[in-house]
Amino acid sequence: MEFVEQIMVDLINRDSTIVGILERMDYCGHTVNFKSYSKSHKLKKRIPTTREQQAIFYNTHEAIVEDAVFNRVQELRANKRRPTKAERQGLFSGLVYCADCGSKLHFATCKSFNGSQFDFSRFCFV
Repeated sequence: MEFVEQIMVDLINRDSTIVGILERMDYCGHTVNFKSYSKSHKLKKRIPTTREQQAIFYNTHEAIVEDAVFNRVQELRANKRRPTKAERQGLFSGLVYCADCGSKLHFATCKSFNGSQFDFSRFCFV
């Protein structure tokens, strides 16, 4: 029995496993049907459906992840932050938008970055 428990601990400690659990609504206690479809029974390729096309049945089983945690993870994953070449994370990356066109402003640094200057750049031709 210890061997099986060790395998389960190893699987849970992988980042991809945690991400998979936090991204799927199934772990909130809901059942989601019709996530994908194929154009023909002869084709092997599956085409994902939109959220509106899916059939979601709420509270069908015990939840592992709370709904508040699931919603917060979805917000954070929608605004993914990439590290810059200087390996400096932008303080406002993904949060600051252009006043004219509404697009996201990107964090930019230079080689002589000392940490006290912020340059958010985005070329808007509005």
